[in-house]
Amino acid sequence: MKLILAITALTFLATPLPAQADSGRLYEKWEFRTEEDINAWNYAGLDEGGLSADGLKFDVDEKAVLYRSLPEGFHSEVDAMRVRYDAQDLEEVSLLFITLNDDGSIGRHYRIGHIVEDEGTVSKYVPLALHRWNIRGMEMLAVSFKGESKDVSLDSVRFLHYTFPEKMMGLWRSFWTMETFEPFTVNIMHGPTVVTDIGPYREENAHWQILARSLNAYLLVGLSIFGVCLLFWGAHMRTHRGWSWQTTRKRMIFLFTGVIASVWVLYDMRMGAEFIRNVARDHIQYISAEKPDRTFRDLGNFYDFVNFAKPLLSDYAQYELFLDTKWPYESILRYETYPSRPNQKEEIVSDVWVIYDRSDVTIGEDGSLILNQEPFTAPGELIGRFDEKSFIYRAIHL
Repeated sequence: MKLILAITALTFLATPLPAQADSGRLYEKWEFRTEEDINAWNYAGLDEGGLSADGLKFDVDEKAVLYRSLPEGFHSEVDAMRVRYDAQDLEEVSLLFITLNDDGSIGRHYRIGHIVEDEGTVSKYVPLALHRWNIRGMEMLAVSFKGESKDVSLDSVRFLHYTFPEKMMGLWRSFWTMETFEPFTVNIMHGPTVVTDIGPYREENAHWQILARSLNAYLLVGLSIFGVCLLFWGAHMRTHRGWSWQTTRKRMIFLFTGVIASVWVLYDMRMGAEFIRNVARDHIQYISAEKPDRTFRDLGNFYDFVNFAKPLLSDYAQYELFLDTKWPYESILRYETYPSRPNQKEEIVSDVWVIYDRSDVTIGEDGSLILNQEPFTAPGELIGRFDEKSFIYRAIHL
């Protein structure tokens, strides 16, 4: 048992850092360099396009789709994809995996969407190990562009293949990769989940554990098969080696419980490492840190803002919220400031405004709130300021 613990600990300490670039070999590459490359695709919603140094250039009016059959051996040989495009000003670029009915209509389809956030040419990595169950049996690949933009370009689609050792390395790395640190991390843990991908999939999807398969799916099956093999091994040793039933049973129980104990220790180390990491980070970044630098996980200084806002809102039944995103901030404020409540209707019902983390909202010279150089409230007064981007304001109607 000491040897097992030592090996496990050594392996844990020696675990390499996640990959930052594509590994494996290029299985197939689709690019736009010649007219023949263009003719290999089918098109919908795309009237005209031309070749450029960045690939196929075209305009998108609401939606454009390029599609073609998947490469031969895709389901058995391709483990990841990388799509290179420039979709500035568009809303979304999606990959669609499609099967066709006998009449040519779309049967099943599976969509992997990417919100366009970056400017210029981007290269999106798609780990198929996270989507393998959903794309099984698919026959065609479509690249869909949604929105309105000029000079959109699609440079290439690359299909990557990983070797068995690379897949095992990816599985081992994913086992020791902890969840992203969020408010619910202590209460909900998706791990340990594993994925046989060694590429930079964590950069593309911070919540990959939700899509990945639990390690229990492998271990429970593996332990069951190991137990059955032990029974055949025991029968063989009794028949051909003349072992007594007591000796055979003792050795089978020792081997089976030893394997289970090793798995138990490995899981305990993984769970313990995650718990200690969470406690240590909470203590360093929030509990022992000083204001205004302390932060709570991915919520930043929001809880300090809540404590600042509660006494200032106690005299008002309702207030308006101006946030970059409502979840989970609105629900936290609704709970913490009760009986004062944030207005959840579209129409404005209160003169009190709670502004959090909005550098684009300021108080104008006449005392009104300004957004994009336009006032959107009557002149009023500042009730309290938390920082440069967060404050509480009340409009005064004369």
